[in-house]
Amino acid sequence: LCGAVMSDDTKLYHGFFTEQQAKALYKDGYGKAREKIEQAVKAVQGKYLAYDGKPIIVAFHAVSDGHTRSAKDVWGQDIPYLASVESKLDEPLKQAVSKTEITSAQLKEKLGKVYIGEDMKRIALPIAESSSESGFGILPKGSRIPLPEGKKLRAFTYWEKVDDIDLSVIGLDAEDRETEFSWRTMAGEQSEAVTYSGDQTSGFDGGSEFFDIDLPAFKAQYPEIRRLIFCDNVFTYGMHFGDCVCRAGYMVRDTEDSGAVFEPKTVASAYTVNCPSSFAYLFGLDLETNEFVWLNSAVNGNTQVAGETSVAHLNRLFEATKTMSMYDLLSLQATSLTDDPMEADLAATDEEVKTKEGAVRLHSYDMALMTKLMEAR
Repeated sequence: LCGAVMSDDTKLYHGFFTEQQAKALYKDGYGKAREKIEQAVKAVQGKYLAYDGKPIIVAFHAVSDGHTRSAKDVWGQDIPYLASVESKLDEPLKQAVSKTEITSAQLKEKLGKVYIGEDMKRIALPIAESSSESGFGILPKGSRIPLPEGKKLRAFTYWEKVDDIDLSVIGLDAEDRETEFSWRTMAGEQSEAVTYSGDQTSGFDGGSEFFDIDLPAFKAQYPEIRRLIFCDNVFTYGMHFGDCVCRAGYMVRDTEDSGAVFEPKTVASAYTVNCPSSFAYLFGLDLETNEFVWLNSAVNGNTQVAGETSVAHLNRLFEATKTMSMYDLLSLQATSLTDDPMEADLAATDEEVKTKEGAVRLHSYDMALMTKLMEAR
């Protein structure tokens, strides 16, 4: 569904009720409820809704705040029949809107005196993290890391317990037109700017693929592309990332390097991809600012090939820190700001700084602590 985050976590959502569960829920009303459901199913059995002769995307949700959202607003792709409409019956429901009030004084009391490094301006707020679980260098979605000029970036993936996982890259220009770099396109496109390791299709006991992007050469050869999005997909039919072992990450290397496929000292980020899906957006490159952008997003679980879904909806993550960064949030929450980390009750930076005894340290990867700081209590 154009990048919608799906979930099959039965601890959070009910995919269906067993007969026993339904009887426990409806009690004496079970028979009447079942009859209504059976009538509804029989009324539409063998029929489907179509638009321009094609079956529609049957998107649904539990509750809205009184208005549904259009596909353009949610996924960045215009679908004419998925337009925003009023849904007034949702408004009285307790799930529709949640509200927390906190005074300015209460907010300022939360953190005391705070030192904030300039690097926190590149760190986004930790909201809806999804596709990966563990590894170093993991940041909130939309966070940015500056890349050194004149370097080569190697994006890699490694897997076991499944035959085929594909690494691919999608380029976006200013009009969101896409250029695909994958096993489907790279046979005749290898160059100094972008090099692909090749498609490995039998990696059950250990497989890997990588892309080398020579940043200066790539910008020269593809001046219209402003953003790159790196994707992983499980090509083996019926398998998800949760069914196998998959690691992904990137290395920053000198343009003249040893030529080794894997150089541990150059790894900048490595993590486990374990979403209940067959397709994940890993990270991006903003070629206009020369920055790595953390994406960490899963896609509809049935997608198996890059280039079959729009990636334009990910532009919002490229803009995340412009909306509000951790620097902005901490500035609002601090009783006062200080330029001296030794004076701070909380020091937020990845830089090596000395702090007073008892001070709290916040790093860019401390998502649990960031989440606590975001909670207004």
